Amino acid sequence: MHFALPHCVNKPIVLIVDDEAAIRMLVAVHCQRGGYGTMLAGDGQQAFGITQTTSFDLIITDYQMPVMNGVEFCRRLRSDEGNSNQHTPIIMSTANLSRLDTFALDQELRPIRFSGKPLKYFEFSESQ
Repeated sequence: MHFALPHCVNKPIVLIVDDEAAIRMLVAVHCQRGGYGTMLAGDGQQAFGITQTTSFDLIITDYQMPVMNGVEFCRRLRSDEGNSNQHTPIIMSTANLSRLDTFALDQELRPIRFSGKPLKYFEFSESQ
């Protein structure tokens, strides 16, 4: 069971998914400075489990991760009819943005935005 952390009460909550702990923490700090509460996950499978019990206002996920990558996580989330996050906006970040077929993924997984790494603060602050 997951509970909202004390810093998340009465704030929009962002789920940050990345297999690199330093990136998760960096994004979390920027979100918290912007007034968001945060929850963290190390891969898509862990994130999908968290979305079963917690509603989010925004999800920021890495594309390339072990266990379950960002695209598979988004596909599972979008197809899970009972999930309160089925239509939550998503930002997918990747170091290889030019290699993604962003048009096809946008059509399949919307609402979604794509960002290169490093993720810039304005990219997720404008998504709300």
